[in-house]
Order: sequence, then C-alpha cells, then structure tokens
Amino acid sequence: MVPAACVCCLAQAMAFGKPKKLGMKPPKKAKVPKAETAAAEVSSMEAVPPAEKQPRLRKTVSHETPPSSPVRARVPPSPGKLKVNASAAWARDRRMSAAVYARFVRHGESKYELAVRIYEAKMNKISALGARKNNPITPRQELNRHQAMESSK
Repeated sequence: MVPAACVCCLAQAMAFGKPKKLGMKPPKKAKVPKAETAAAEVSSMEAVPPAEKQPRLRKTVSHETPPSSPVRARVPPSPGKLKVNASAAWARDRRMSAAVYARFVRHGESKYELAVRIYEAKMNKISALGARKNNPITPRQELNRHQAMESSK
C-alpha cells in the first residue's frame, strides 16, 4: 500500500507535466586513474632500444620519365562559328529589348485606358446634370465644368 503523501506527490508531479525527481539517482561512473596507463607506456618504450629502429628509406630516382600527354594547341574557332555566336548574341539582345518595350507598352495602355474611363465618367456626369428635371445645370456651369475637366489632365 502506498502512503497518501506519496500519492499526493505523484499526482502533483503529473499535474504539471514534468515528473519530480523521486527515488535514487543513478550511480556515477568511476574514473580510471591515468598514472597506471602512463607508466605502462613508458616501460614499453624503454623495452625497444633505439638501435633497432629502421633507418629511413631514401627515394630512388628512376631514370624513366612517365609518358607525357601530348600538348594540344588551341585551335581558333572558325569564322562561321564566330558569326553564329555574334548573331545569337544580337538575337538575345533584341529579345530582351522587345520584352522591355512590351512591358512599357502594356503599362502605357493601362494608363491610357484609365484616363479614357475617367474622362467618360466626367462627361457622363456633366450630361446627367444637364438632363435632370429639377434644377438642371446652366450652360455657363457646364462650360466651367468642361474647362475644369480639361485643365485637370
């Protein structure tokens, strides 16, 4: 049977989502002393006398030279290839300028269409004011509106 205090602690630990540290901590690993391994390495080094070391081997010079690959002279491109490359560069430049021109034309067309719609809307408003039955616009007012519309361009 679990005491009531432990059940309370477990319920409290689970309520917040993070378990409390209950029970024993895991044992720590014992460190190996390094003095023993260092002494073993020193004794093993003393066992090998320096006279037994092999002398360095010198590289022998071989009189045979490896076969060299033939050096290929760079051949200049043909005149036809130069003309093809030049025409391709010219065509690429023309396509780029045509794309830029098309973008400017589309932008100008959209601005023109907007100006036409605004102009027609103002003209329709002036004609509607002149066509109404109650208090229609006078010719002088109509002239003033036309002049204001033309000067606002």
